[in-house]
Amino acid sequence: MPPGPCPAGPSNGPRSFPNAPPVRPARHLPGAVPHSAHRGPTAGPPDRGIDRPGGARCRSARAQCCGPVRLQLAETNMRTSHRNAGLEELKASLLVHGQLQPIVVTRAPNADGFAVVAGARRTLAARALVTEGKWPDTARLAAVCRRAREAEARELSLAENLQRVAPCAADEALAFARLVGDGAEPAALAARFGRPVRYVRQRLALAALSPAVLEGLREGRIPLAVAEALTLSASHARQEELLLRVVECPPVDAARYVREALRRARLPAGNALPGVLEAYAAAGGTLTRDLFDGADDGLVDDPALFLASQRAALEAEVERRRSDWAFVEVQDGPQAWSWRGAFSHAVPALTPEQQVLVAGLQRELERPDLTEAERALLEHRLDAIEPEYERRACGVVAVLAPDGAVQWVEGLRRREPEPAPVEDDDLPPWEGPPAGGGRWTRLRRRRCRRRCAGS
Repeated sequence: MPPGPCPAGPSNGPRSFPNAPPVRPARHLPGAVPHSAHRGPTAGPPDRGIDRPGGARCRSARAQCCGPVRLQLAETNMRTSHRNAGLEELKASLLVHGQLQPIVVTRAPNADGFAVVAGARRTLAARALVTEGKWPDTARLAAVCRRAREAEARELSLAENLQRVAPCAADEALAFARLVGDGAEPAALAARFGRPVRYVRQRLALAALSPAVLEGLREGRIPLAVAEALTLSASHARQEELLLRVVECPPVDAARYVREALRRARLPAGNALPGVLEAYAAAGGTLTRDLFDGADDGLVDDPALFLASQRAALEAEVERRRSDWAFVEVQDGPQAWSWRGAFSHAVPALTPEQQVLVAGLQRELERPDLTEAERALLEHRLDAIEPEYERRACGVVAVLAPDGAVQWVEGLRRREPEPAPVEDDDLPPWEGPPAGGGRWTRLRRRRCRRRCAGS
């Protein structure tokens, strides 16, 4: 049975809504069930007005119970765009917690029913619940009916939307943490509040921060982005150390500075080869995930263990590729990129089969009766042919970077060792310089000729 604000129900019996606060019923309205036929324990005389400051009574406000399907959205309602924003969250809250605040209605201009001045999203959410069958057709919304002119209705709608203050992220996080401490599961909380599970976990991560960080967030000394970055560290001492740096000497991008400082001692898990993370976890390794970075794959907390697992997987892949290439080597360590001095890139060429295919496609392109579509298809097939390396003469180098990233460089040839340079003193004065000149200069050649002529 869906929650609701009042004990209204079908005419054949009372209906109760235990999750919502009781609202005293009022006179019968179009779209509402008369309460005189089934007054419950909370039933009583209708509220004839509201108190104004100073003790005066305003008879322009009455408590009502209205059916959401029959309600109209007033033209004076300021919320004309983004009415469906957050509607799923509001529907989930209505289902679980019931209606927490009454809507404000006024008589419709055509005198047929009531128009919603404040509470358009609550009305749309309740109407959707009735349409989806999650609430019965007899469900009612608590409403306050105001006898307001058009200008006053516009002001009421604006006031209802402006007089709101979003809760501090620290207070919201601690509220979620208290609910979890009372035994609630994050997935259950996400369903009850209509939020993604990731959102609830983000708030729980903020609640686990140092009290000093949470106090700085409440006081506005640090932005929320910095607090989110500090969740990468589980050490309160480390969090407070970075907090002190950010507060005393704020960097240009404080959140980025904090995130890079905490990532420096870890390695990105996204660099892992297939099966490495499983082996790393089986060996006792743990991951730290940045819940506030959607593209983050996690950070490994034990770089040495991760690199050992990465090397083992890399060696297995190297052995698998050795049969396809002339050689496969691994370059590891700080000097991993020094392979450029020992290898040169080969030039890929078309295989005989590819050459035959290219020649046939080129002959087809020379046909004068080709349509534009046929010509485009042939050109696409021709562009898709890629030259290949001669694998029997070329090899592969696997570069393992210090952060664990692996890059495969294919089509390499070993550089021929350069001959040792000829020193001037190694040649007798009667021998001429080697072909090509080597390191001999014109002056040295003239001196050599003079010595030979003098001897």
